[in-house]
Amino acid sequence: AMNGSDISELKQKEKSIIVLGNEGNGVCNEILDKSQEIITIKKSINSQGESLNVANACAIALFYFT
Repeated sequence: AMNGSDISELKQKEKSIIVLGNEGNGVCNEILDKSQEIITIKKSINSQGESLNVANACAIALFYFT
């Protein structure tokens, strides 16, 4: 589900771990329950498809973290 904080508003912490889930199942509840923050990459209104490819999501996340 896309219910996390918008990645563009992310305040980077000194130490972070990025966990990426697969497109069908996402991240398991055990990891989500231990997470301090959940982020979402919002797509534009005109984009097609239900979700981003995990490799594309990773590239976007790493862009924001560097």
